[in-house]
Amino acid sequence: ARLAPQPYAIKPEAPPRVLLPPHQIPSPVPTSREGLEASGGESAMSSTGGVAGRGKAKATKSVSRSSKAGLQFPVGRIARYLKAGKYAERVGAGAPVYLSAVLEYLAAEVS
Repeated sequence: ARLAPQPYAIKPEAPPRVLLPPHQIPSPVPTSREGLEASGGESAMSSTGGVAGRGKAKATKSVSRSSKAGLQFPVGRIARYLKAGKYAERVGAGAPVYLSAVLEYLAAEVS
C-alpha cells in the first residue's frame, strides 16, 4: 500500500534532555583570560578595578606623499594647486607626483 505524501517533513524525535546533578556538571574551559587567575597567570583585572583592555592604539607617524615618492618637491602642495587652479575637473592621484618629479628634475638640471 502506498502512503499519502505528507505536507511537511516528519522530524525524528530528539532524545530527552537530562539534567545532571550539580556535582556531575563539567567545569567550563576558559576561552579567554577568565581562567588565568586560578592557574597562577596574570590577573584579568587592572589595578583600577576595571577589566583589562588594550588601551588606545599608538598613533602612527604620518608620511608625506613626497617622501613616499622619494621627492623633495611638495606633492601635496602641487596637488592642491592643480585642484584649485581649475586646470581640469578632476586630478588623478599620480598627476601631482609626476609633475613634482618633472619640476624637481628641471630644477636639478638648471642648478
